[in-house]
Amino acid sequence: GDDQVLRHRASDTLSIDYGVTASEPGFERLIRGLKIAQTVDTSDPEAARQRVDRALDLINEAIDMLPDIRGRIGGSQAVLEKESVRMEDFRLALDESVGDLENVDLAEAIGAPLIAEPTSGARFGPMLVPHGRDVIASLADEVRRVVVMGHPTLARAVTGLIRRPDVEVVAIGRAGQDNVRGTGVTSVRSGRIQVIEAEPDRAWIDRWIAAGRALAAERDAERAPDSQLPRAAYARAELAEGRIAISRRDLVTAVWDRTWPHDRLVVAASRLIRELDSYAGPKAVTARANRGLAGIDGTVSTASGVAIAHERSGAGGLTRLLIGDLALLHDAGGLLVPPGEERPRLQIIVGNDRGGSLFELLEVAGSADPDDFSRVQRTPHDVDLEHLAAAYGWRFERVVDRAGLRRALSQSEPGIIEAVLEGETDAQGL
Repeated sequence: GDDQVLRHRASDTLSIDYGVTASEPGFERLIRGLKIAQTVDTSDPEAARQRVDRALDLINEAIDMLPDIRGRIGGSQAVLEKESVRMEDFRLALDESVGDLENVDLAEAIGAPLIAEPTSGARFGPMLVPHGRDVIASLADEVRRVVVMGHPTLARAVTGLIRRPDVEVVAIGRAGQDNVRGTGVTSVRSGRIQVIEAEPDRAWIDRWIAAGRALAAERDAERAPDSQLPRAAYARAELAEGRIAISRRDLVTAVWDRTWPHDRLVVAASRLIRELDSYAGPKAVTARANRGLAGIDGTVSTASGVAIAHERSGAGGLTRLLIGDLALLHDAGGLLVPPGEERPRLQIIVGNDRGGSLFELLEVAGSADPDDFSRVQRTPHDVDLEHLAAAYGWRFERVVDRAGLRRALSQSEPGIIEAVLEGETDAQGL
């Protein structure tokens, strides 16, 4: 209530100087609205959107009251309007998260096991089947109808199920959509979908989920030291585990496990996204990928744009790009940050197996001349990624074992992390 000029730090990016009392109705609404925005918890997207709406209402009311005191606060109104736009962008991001939740809710509503790609935004919830592509291999014969949201492309087990002539396909999408089509009966439902309540076959659903969880437990046990070892032996086993060379599975699971709901993940259209689909556990992570015939094009630039937009939204967190070495080299120019341009808060994790190992999964790998295949398909290289990073001004770190990878990812700093993948030339039928 005194006449001092005060500074209010509304968020980590906005501070406002003002020379009127804090009890002024306009500023009271302003401070209350910004405080609400500062404490938004994104773990519950619907509740977060409601709080952002309330904050926007209060800030807009404050803006309406500012003309009477504009002479004393100078350009604060323009600053507030910019903050309002920033929060609106944040609300749009929350709307996207709510859409992901609706995909999960649909699986619960219709009483069906959920198979979700890592970039679907729906890889969580009580109906999710861990390691779904592997479970399909053992239980798919029981399936008679598949409900598809989006356009699954990663797993042959999934696309094979959709194309079975005895399986009805129901695609939830827009009118005229034809990018998901089975060989049997296919229908497209658009607009608002009403689900008629019915008693689900809980035992059948539980079989799918239990099969997936059993696979997850089995694979986790393969990676961890024996917990029954004496303390000293367990410590030695942990040290030995940390010195193991990095596999593709190690890389994708480490990145996934250290990415949180307030972060953003971009995954290149390479071998690694298929490994991620195989091993990523349940998690509400916002992940994106360029798909289609030109999916490899512009991946670094895409991730930079995501990082900049995420930073401007004020949502916090870090944007990570998980990318193979060839995909990185294909868009090396995207590493350039011209003078005066905003540098993205982006951590690029490169799985380097010195070539295009994705093509080893194709049938041609088993029939082509090995030398021709290596030259034309695998396209080996000896590019020094540290020099590439230095040329474009990026912080760089090279890791060669599990412990080094975990340490590098725990720093949550922008830059390029090269994960050297040793002995990784086997095709796994992804």
